[in-house]
Amino acid sequence: MTIAAYAEHGQFAPRKMAAVLRTTSDELAGTLGLGKDAIQRKDRIASDRTQRRLRQMAEVLSKVEPRFGSAMLAYAWYRSEPLRRHLKVCAPDNDLADIMRTLAMPRV
Repeated sequence: MTIAAYAEHGQFAPRKMAAVLRTTSDELAGTLGLGKDAIQRKDRIASDRTQRRLRQMAEVLSKVEPRFGSAMLAYAWYRSEPLRRHLKVCAPDNDLADIMRTLAMPRV
């Protein structure tokens, strides 16, 4: 699934993401390290922090989905990987380049 599948009106849409991943908004917020208000209130959804976290997750999911065969399996992997915890504590302007390079490496 492309990153655009998670967006609506030029922003990442948490409810659309939750629907595609067959999860709840509360669970999605917890996975991203955000409070549930951050993905339910329009002003908080549009905030840089919320959009950054949603974008990071969408980028990782779109990168690993071909490996797992579905968005739901990619999301299950994302939730279980320490990578999720790393993204939660990384600096706000930290770029995903290193993580994306690691994901692109062939399996051993």
